[in-house]
Amino acid sequence: MRTLYIKLYGFICLVGFIMQQSNATSAGMVLSEMKVEVSGKLALCNHFERGEIVLKVTGGEAPYTYQWSNGADTDVISDLNAGTYTVKITDNRGAWISNSFIIQPPYILTTELINRRNASCSLNHNGEIELNIIRGRGPFTILWSHGLENETTATSLAPGHYSVAVTDYYNCTNTIEFEIGADELELIVDINTDCEAKGAISVEVKGGMAPYDYQWAHGPVSKDLMDLDSGIYELRVTDANGCATYKIIDLEPIPLSLERLVMDAADCSVTEAAGFKIIGGKPPYKIEWMDDPSIKQLVREGLSSGNYVLKVEDKSGCMVESMIHIESPSPLMVDINTRFDFNCNAEDIKGYAEVQIQGGSGPFSINWSSGETGLQEISLNNTGSVEVEVRDGNGCTVKAVKEVEFPQLNARMELSEILINVDGGNEFSLEEPIQFRANIPEDALAWEWDFGDGFYSDQRHPTHIYRREGEYAVALTIHDLFGCHSREIYHVYIEDKLDVVMMPNAFSPNGDGLNDTFQPKFKNITSYDMQIFNSWGELLFATSEMDSGGWTGYLHGSIAPPGNYVYKVAFTSLKGEKKYVSGVFTLVK
Repeated sequence: MRTLYIKLYGFICLVGFIMQQSNATSAGMVLSEMKVEVSGKLALCNHFERGEIVLKVTGGEAPYTYQWSNGADTDVISDLNAGTYTVKITDNRGAWISNSFIIQPPYILTTELINRRNASCSLNHNGEIELNIIRGRGPFTILWSHGLENETTATSLAPGHYSVAVTDYYNCTNTIEFEIGADELELIVDINTDCEAKGAISVEVKGGMAPYDYQWAHGPVSKDLMDLDSGIYELRVTDANGCATYKIIDLEPIPLSLERLVMDAADCSVTEAAGFKIIGGKPPYKIEWMDDPSIKQLVREGLSSGNYVLKVEDKSGCMVESMIHIESPSPLMVDINTRFDFNCNAEDIKGYAEVQIQGGSGPFSINWSSGETGLQEISLNNTGSVEVEVRDGNGCTVKAVKEVEFPQLNARMELSEILINVDGGNEFSLEEPIQFRANIPEDALAWEWDFGDGFYSDQRHPTHIYRREGEYAVALTIHDLFGCHSREIYHVYIEDKLDVVMMPNAFSPNGDGLNDTFQPKFKNITSYDMQIFNSWGELLFATSEMDSGGWTGYLHGSIAPPGNYVYKVAFTSLKGEKKYVSGVFTLVK
């Protein structure tokens, strides 16, 4: 038994191995020991990250062959989940060693910001914030965007945008961006006018630090001003921190008065409205009609003959009173409202028509074109015209007609056929624009995309960019005119990677135009080589042309038998890195 020392990201793992000699050697020949150095990504930062094991073999006699527990046969294996991977390495003379390597599972680095305090104003640098590391594998490195290092509390911050990055022992990093605002002074000005059209200004200060210094442009240093004429008044307020704010106030005192609005009805066909418009004074206003104090609107409809008196009092206590005289009765007005009750689960529609009567004098006679009489509401079953005639106690008659479009049940059925299609599968890179498409029915009333990261869109085919890695549930909700909604969810996976090779797991070379060739999809690579083998290891197809169209499934002039086949792909990323993928796919007839 010999020993092998393997360096794993800063710590030493002791692994035993056995070396055997498969062929006899001449007397005195000594085989040098094989030694293995390991590097790569041996610890995962999150559940979406994948590991990598890179081996460097010395000693023995090259070339070396590799036999991994996951079926790989190269000195580099990638896209690994957490777990233990075993490899047997054999040199050209038949000597071999066996080792196991561990991809550490993720222990997600989690941080938060607490105790944030804004700067007192834009001129002061006294903002503060504190970093709290909730979970991770220490020791940690902390770097604030303004240069502070390895401190959990940042002080003396000016208003602006900042970020803080925390890196753990395994080089996993968590970054949080934040804003330090400015608690600027805010002036709340209240203007009052007395009944003789003299003005008063009162000021309330919010924010900053007391005591406050008040300076009016025309001389006074008091907070409030009284007995003012119309004009422009300028105020400067400074707090104890030296922060200042300005306010320009346009004072135009106008006496409280009422403008009369009235239209008398001459016969049954004329609509009548009567009331007042308030001019001047200081809101809010107290409104009181002498005949009915419960009425709070300024304009009234449906008034019978008589006198109507309105009294108005403003905030300053100024009061004004005026009267309207109505000579004729209120006119009769009729309208038809329709509604549909839709049972979203049973997909059952019930329609109703209701007559709305305003004005006139009771009692009222109601006659529907469908034959019902005396009913304010009737049931609807079909598309068509509905008509109602109303006669009031004064003999005034009004008709109303409305065309009713009765909804079809199959209009609702389309909402269950929503499909969300995303180009390129559902795995994407950070900062990569992704366009989402859906078969939204033309009669949909509204729709909303929820991208799962706090952003939304009401566009039909929106484009979205994700700023953080992770799995996101993209939800599309569609609302129809019946108040029902349909919701579909599609999952996308965002990773921080530039190059992508996506391999199909099956194809059917039957000439129907769908999945007729076995061809990978690429993103951000410069070259590739693909080989296809049968289950006995025989090479069936090879290509290095990225636009070759892939394997058609034909072998010696006929389609290969259905079953499982093996692919091996080597490609070069935009950074010049050599990478490899391999796997099994199925030929289906």
